[in-house]
Amino acid sequence: IEAYTDFSRRCKYSQGLDENMRFKELVDIFLRVYAHNELKPVTRNNYQRNLEMYMLPVYGNKKIKDITTQSLSDFFTGLEVAPETTRKLKIVMSSVFRFGVEQGYIKKNPCQGAHYKKATNEEQKIKFLTKEQCQRLMELTSEYSICNSIIQFLLCTGMRIGECLALRWEDIDFEHSTVSVSETLAYAYYEKYESTTKNTQSVRTLKLGEYSMALLKRHKEKQDELKAIV
Repeated sequence: IEAYTDFSRRCKYSQGLDENMRFKELVDIFLRVYAHNELKPVTRNNYQRNLEMYMLPVYGNKKIKDITTQSLSDFFTGLEVAPETTRKLKIVMSSVFRFGVEQGYIKKNPCQGAHYKKATNEEQKIKFLTKEQCQRLMELTSEYSICNSIIQFLLCTGMRIGECLALRWEDIDFEHSTVSVSETLAYAYYEKYESTTKNTQSVRTLKLGEYSMALLKRHKEKQDELKAIV
């Protein structure tokens, strides 16, 4: 009987409202239908990881009609995580329920109006290295290694780590001392993903200083030496 009930409910998914659907079933459809087709791989995996770590253990077996705005407010404000993490978790949860509304599985997104833990003014301040800290870090990474070269290049250019790791030699214009940034590299579930940059504004060409160019030339020389040995 239980198997038949479950099968009947699954058949109704394509027929409209089914608020007796359990949250884990909605998540499964969301990941398979929406996330797989609409989200970048790294974003999709981040969504899945957050759902598995935080939401499914609490709401997985609950019927979606029984998940209220108040219960979500209690959930988000009670989590022992950083406020920024809470904000991102609400975005993930809201995406799942918004998909459910769009597909006709539920009437309303219960995340609308749900409160979450917010950062204080002090926590919202952007943290950055001081000039002295940058100089000290440059000193500590002066000896050549791939890791040290990456750290120094990031300090000199302000690039994101994923953008730096996605660079290829053809992105470097040694004649005009520029680098073209158009992709990013990310890891999720121990897999490597190459993707477009965070947003369209992130696609750019940077003018490089003498020190940055010297870093690249030194790294290329070391890489060529290694290729010759191998």
